[in-house]
This record gives sequence, C-alpha cells and structure tokens, in this order.
Amino acid sequence: DYVTDAPFVNKVTVDDNADTIALDVSGEWCVRWISNGKTIAWGNELALDDYSEDMSGEIIGIGVQVLFDILENTCLIESVNVDSGAEAAGILPGDYIIAVDGVPVSELGYEKTISAVRGEDGTRVKITVQREGDELSFDVTRSLVIARSVNYSINEDKIGYIKITSFKDNTFEQFKEAIDSFEEA
Repeated sequence: DYVTDAPFVNKVTVDDNADTIALDVSGEWCVRWISNGKTIAWGNELALDDYSEDMSGEIIGIGVQVLFDILENTCLIESVNVDSGAEAAGILPGDYIIAVDGVPVSELGYEKTISAVRGEDGTRVKITVQREGDELSFDVTRSLVIARSVNYSINEDKIGYIKITSFKDNTFEQFKEAIDSFEEA
C-alpha cells in the first residue's frame, strides 16, 4: 500500500504482478489503471449492478456516454448516440452535465447522477450542462438506447475498418454485422 496526499484518495494499492494500480477514492470509488493506459472505474454494489446493466448494451436513458470528473464533480459528455433524446435536444460531446432535474451533480455524485438520468421509457428529464462557459438546460426524453460498441466502414479501395470501442453483450452481434456488410460490398 502507498500513501497519497490527494484529499479524495483513501488508499492506493499496487499489484506488480497484474501491472495495475487501484485507488480507493472516498470509500465510494475504485479506479484502476491498467498497463495499457485504459481506465476502469466502478464503486459499490449499486455501481456494479449498473455496470452489469450497461454490459447488456441496452438501457433506458438519454443516449450519452459520460466520464466522471472526480475533481470537478461533473460528468463530461464523451459522445452522444445518433437518434437519441440527447441528440434531439441539442446536447453535444464536450458538454459537462452539472445538474439533473435541478440537483447539482456535485451533490448527487456519479452513481446517483447516472440513476437520475435513467428512468422510464418516454419520461422527460431536465439536464443542465455547461458549454464553453454558458449554462444551458435541456428537457430530454428518455428512450431505449442500444449501445454501439462496433463502428465500421469500408473505403473506396474495398478495405474494411472495424473499431471496437467496448465489449458488451451485443458486441459480437455488431461485429458479425460489420463482417457481413463487408461481404456484401
């Protein structure tokens, strides 16, 4: 175990055999850096349940992927799904979610923010974002979101490109869809 003077970190564990570093952050988070530079973040059992739900590739939400900024207590919108409620409302990648239904993300924390954004299909949620210094509010309709974990294209030379962005229960199906499209081209 290592000691750190960062106020939000309770404990640092280094596993030389697995080439990982894990941080216990305020008893709520565990962040693990893996040797390839990827980061996986999860928290308590509620977060693990949410993670398992996310792995299905289907959730009811607004159609954004977020990264939680521990220092700023905000959620950075990394990407917005095509044909999602977020896209229809005008939310953009690079926006920071600062409140959900009027409650600041700094009060909610990551897990409760994600839970507040999700809900019943067809219901609305007020998302307040910060964009280039401006505070904007959007009423967003929740709907079924099928996560795209495989993106693909074929160029004019008939060379196919496949990018797997994450591994979910539907990744193999989407990968096969990409291969089938190449065969048809």
